[in-house]
Amino acid sequence: MVPPSLEDLFLSQNATVACVATNLKSSKDVKFSWSRGGGQALEVATGPVEELPNGLYRLSSLLKICADEWNSGETFTCTVTIPELGEAVVKSI
Repeated sequence: MVPPSLEDLFLSQNATVACVATNLKSSKDVKFSWSRGGGQALEVATGPVEELPNGLYRLSSLLKICADEWNSGETFTCTVTIPELGEAVVKSI
């Protein structure tokens, strides 16, 4: 999980939170989903697939919210389903 930059929060009044999965053997069938503290699902953008120098992959999902939502202290949760792990990885920020 990567929090929004201070520049985004204070200058543009927008926030982008990133959920990053790295060193994956395959970029296929990896799924990201987001929810907020109340459990409601959120729409997100998926970043580009990056091939790393070691031959593995890095994928990211971007949640765009306004600065007020971020500053409210609400929790945002990213769930990444990665077939090679056999279970979902859940992280909150």
